[in-house]
Amino acid sequence: MKKNIFIVAHFLFCLLLFSCKEQKKQNTLFEKLDPFYTHIKFSNDLSYDSKFNVYTYRNFYNGGGVAIGDINNDGLQDIFFTANMKENRLYLNKGNMQFEDITEKAGIHKKGKWSTGVSMADVNGDGFLDIYVCNSGDIKGDSRENELYINNGFSPSTSGEGRGKVTFTEKAQEYGLDDHGLSTHAAFFDYDHDGDLDRARDGVEPREKGGHAIHAPLPPFPGVRVAPGFPPGSIRPRAPAPRRRSAPEKRRRPARRSRGAIPTPRGRSRSRRERRAPTR
Repeated sequence: MKKNIFIVAHFLFCLLLFSCKEQKKQNTLFEKLDPFYTHIKFSNDLSYDSKFNVYTYRNFYNGGGVAIGDINNDGLQDIFFTANMKENRLYLNKGNMQFEDITEKAGIHKKGKWSTGVSMADVNGDGFLDIYVCNSGDIKGDSRENELYINNGFSPSTSGEGRGKVTFTEKAQEYGLDDHGLSTHAAFFDYDHDGDLDRARDGVEPREKGGHAIHAPLPPFPGVRVAPGFPPGSIRPRAPAPRRRSAPEKRRRPARRSRGAIPTPRGRSRSRRERRAPTR
């Protein structure tokens, strides 16, 4: 009898637990999709050794970046992932939350050995989103050159329906945005209200502690330069904070002892008269 009661109680407990899980699943705002369905199999994996690790490079675990935007103007949001040690990946949205890896087809070739942040913006104003990748990492032999992928637009579809192939061309040096510092991230905005996008970059310059800069486009575009002179009201690069030096300590002179005085543990001398005074 007791055995049957135990079996029934165990069955009811499992049924209640299963129903709670089903109810919780129905009430959630987001749903986790399987990578086998979305075809997004990106992973920012890290490996370290005795020469390159979190002790030799303090930003080792800062992570990569992600940018979301419609690169072919089809109304669907595409995704660009940056990896620290592995290759960056560009995924084209095919609809119904399914994506295609078009990294090689689109002409995306990682130049830096350690990528960080990524931004999507229409840098040249042609109506197509471009991709700007920041590179960092204290790796020997790496120039840490940032990458600017200019969108070439999309070719006509072979079937006559939808969008064709979309490609990019790397032109960071041509646009003056091939920074060699330790870049973390960059943002594009119209800083001087002239209708062109400017760029603000956050990072660290070599042999400096602070590397914030604003770049404005030169007419005619392309061609980018650092805003000259930083006119009144502009944002200036953050200068490294001055190092505070503590004032040298004054040498303490030893207390002058009276004749017949005896040193005490606290450093104060007691005279014979004080010694003879009764203690309370």
